[in-house]
Amino acid sequence: MVEKLTLEQQNATVGDLAERVGILNDRTRILEERTHQNREKIRVLNEDLIIKFKDLREDVKRMNLEVDELRRNTTDMVKTLQRVVKELASTAKLSDVSVIEKVLDFFDPTRFLTEKDVYRIISERSSRE
Repeated sequence: MVEKLTLEQQNATVGDLAERVGILNDRTRILEERTHQNREKIRVLNEDLIIKFKDLREDVKRMNLEVDELRRNTTDMVKTLQRVVKELASTAKLSDVSVIEKVLDFFDPTRFLTEKDVYRIISERSSRE
């Protein structure tokens, strides 16, 4: 039951197979080129990703340094404000100043005599007598 093919049929079959192999070879070459292009794209993307990652890491380091500096500045400001508040607690209050003002008004030191004035008055009295 094996059918024998004629020479023309065999040539046609071989030619058909050769054409199909040629088409498969073309398709394989196209797929290999696409694979190569995709690998190249992936390589470039990986390189870009590594560069971006390094840049990002440097940015994070810089930002951490800035945060540390801000923390130190804030701590210094809090300490300074605590000192100012402590010093303000030991200064005179408005009520204290008002009491001192009343005492000074009552005594009015501008009406007191100086030593010079006392000598002048004594010398005037002694010259009158």
